[in-house]
Amino acid sequence: MSTPLERYRELGLRESLSKSYRYPIACKELSFILREAYHQFPKNLQSIIFQDTLTAFRLIPEYVFLHQSIPFFSSIPA
Repeated sequence: MSTPLERYRELGLRESLSKSYRYPIACKELSFILREAYHQFPKNLQSIIFQDTLTAFRLIPEYVFLHQSIPFFSSIPA
């Protein structure tokens, strides 16, 4: 039987956070883990989850920048 730490690593959330098309899914998974199971995990796994949560918050501006439409060319007069 695998440990909670092994199962968390198998999810690949840390790698998914760095891919803009997987970022929303990874954040949703993290939020579920934080709400439902975080308090049950051993301290070493809580630490890893906390680091991944901080990474997710740090990457928000990058994700928003990549997915917003900037009407730069449409605002330039012809």
